[in-house]
Amino acid sequence: MAANMTCIRSYVINPMDSASQHIMTVISYSIAILAAASNAFIIYLMLRAKKPRVLKAFYRSHASLFTLSLSFSDVLTGTISIPLQNAARIMNIHSSIVCQTHGILILLFPTITVLNLMVISIEKYLAIFYPFYLPSTRAVRGLIASMWLLGAAITTAYNINTRNIFPVIVNEDSYTLVCAPDSSLPTYSATVFAFLILVFILPIVAQIIFALKIRRHLKQRHRWRPSRQALTLNKFLWLSVVAFTVPCIPWLLYLMINIIFQLKLDYEHDTLARYCTFLSLLSNALINPVIYFFHSTRQFRQVLCNKRSPRCAVIPRGNGGAFAFQAAGGDVAAVNVGGFGDRVIGCTGDVAAICIGGIGDGAIGGGGDGAIGGGGDGAIGSAIGDGVNSDDGAIGCDGGGGANVGGDIGGNNGAIGGDNDDGAIGVSCTMQASPGVGLPHEQEEDVPDYGKVFKESFKVFKEQGPKDSAPQTCNLDFSKQWKRSDAVLTVDNNQKFHVHTATLARVSPVFEELLTPENLAKYPNKELYLPGKNADEFREFLKVLYSAEPVREYKIHFLLPLAHEFKTLVVLKRCEESLMPKVKNETLAFKYLSIAQMYGLEMLRRCCVKILKYKSLPDLRANRMYREIAPKSGWDITEGRVEILESELGQVQTKLSTICEQLITELFGELYTKQSGGRPPPMNATMANKLCFVKDSGIKSPEIRIISEALEKLEKLYS
Repeated sequence: MAANMTCIRSYVINPMDSASQHIMTVISYSIAILAAASNAFIIYLMLRAKKPRVLKAFYRSHASLFTLSLSFSDVLTGTISIPLQNAARIMNIHSSIVCQTHGILILLFPTITVLNLMVISIEKYLAIFYPFYLPSTRAVRGLIASMWLLGAAITTAYNINTRNIFPVIVNEDSYTLVCAPDSSLPTYSATVFAFLILVFILPIVAQIIFALKIRRHLKQRHRWRPSRQALTLNKFLWLSVVAFTVPCIPWLLYLMINIIFQLKLDYEHDTLARYCTFLSLLSNALINPVIYFFHSTRQFRQVLCNKRSPRCAVIPRGNGGAFAFQAAGGDVAAVNVGGFGDRVIGCTGDVAAICIGGIGDGAIGGGGDGAIGGGGDGAIGSAIGDGVNSDDGAIGCDGGGGANVGGDIGGNNGAIGGDNDDGAIGVSCTMQASPGVGLPHEQEEDVPDYGKVFKESFKVFKEQGPKDSAPQTCNLDFSKQWKRSDAVLTVDNNQKFHVHTATLARVSPVFEELLTPENLAKYPNKELYLPGKNADEFREFLKVLYSAEPVREYKIHFLLPLAHEFKTLVVLKRCEESLMPKVKNETLAFKYLSIAQMYGLEMLRRCCVKILKYKSLPDLRANRMYREIAPKSGWDITEGRVEILESELGQVQTKLSTICEQLITELFGELYTKQSGGRPPPMNATMANKLCFVKDSGIKSPEIRIISEALEKLEKLYS
């Protein structure tokens, strides 16, 4: 972006070529529609799903609430954030408040999505390592509400401190106003780094740590014979990390490189890079439902495949095998298998629960989100029954990874088989996990290269360099018609200025009302007279409005009154930015504080208050401008001064207390040693005991009494 534009250029609204705009619009709205529709479908499925009649141990019903929150934030990203991001190119935003609100709405829902993904990762970790920790529904809802409020607070603070309206050079003849993060703001770099660390870098690092810990845990549980469930769960966890990280990387790199290297791209390349990198961040709303559709709970895939029947097939084997089985639908995806035997047990499970009753004395029954077994962490054991591969109804199966995590069961790719000729059982069954920690069963998709456009833009910058970075000087004076100017402003000495009504109306509400077609029609040749305006001063004022010419200190005394009169926030902001670095001492702080109060320059006022709060009250009163301090500024100075004094007083009190305690301890030691015949003083004596001993000694000696009284006074002073 260009920082200095000293030539007079005409204002254009949308300088991008139509082909690029059409391509960006088609891509962005395609992502928005797919993201909104797919996430809305997930919400519909989860609200329509039946809840289990009886909640069992390890059932983590709150996982669906986190998924609903994630899907809802993704729906809002597709319906609000992406359309607003696309519309930013054609919106005529000339108010800083509108610009910041626009940025908040764009970034709010992606930020909440990141927080939702972070909480879901924590839920997966707790489900594996702390299956007995089940928070209440009220606590979960409070956590979700807190996430949304935290996302709103973070996004608001980020946009207020970074987003602004500033002019950008398009070419030699034109410029445009851009509503985007402004790197020239004093709080830009610190705010961006804090935002990236808090919202992106920390969640990415945390997700990687959780995935590594779960992977190590699964390897330990299945080190003898790796199960298919462990492999698929590990694959799903890393797929989630990649799906969260890849869309964020282009935007993170763009911001960090722009801060570190201060890129000077031309308008088209800068707009394209900024748009594409941020769109990759918003595309995360589409990646989340893809994972849920193809790598998560059974009800999603059942509806997609239009399968209402149970997913378990019973395969009878042997001569006289008689058994019964049942699989429930909805959230209760349980399998009950019963047969002959002395203790045949059948039970219902939840989502990933498997209950088996077989033939023989060693029939097994399990229930809950993590079925019971000997070899798994809250899962069905790897070898259960009267005897593995024996003729007496043996059952071989692989346990899942932990609570709320189910999977395929069987000695061979999800089959339970027996070789008993009197009634063996064979079942082929594939189960799914709960929405919060679903297991993948598909191949990982190829991740597109979202940073390609940014790399090409950076390559162009590296090869060609910033061509327009050097300041240019033009000395146009608006004395004749130029660039289709459509109005004339006349000031003192009959000096005429040819201006553009659209340009002035966008930056000033006063000009917007003054230069309406109805009002201009009242004057011949559309010529308006502005009384009391110096021609040279008004010319400089128009130069700053049109070309973003840098404001020098000697011009501020007449630019500020004109900017305040015509309510041109662009000129006021530029004057404020020019004055803030000059506030270096008390005299200048008083001077510029008066200016800031008069023209409403809040950042300049805070800068002056920060210096004046370190001055004592006599020093403040000694200045002749002390009486001109406004009540709000005076209150801020007083608050800052009180905070400083409280801090200094606390340090003095601490130092005095330390000195008094050392004095009492030394005096106590000398007196005790003298009175006890050379014995050392006790080490565990408290300060109160030491004071009492010194006071008692003062009764016998006038000198000690004087010292004791002095210590009492000191004690009252610092206590």
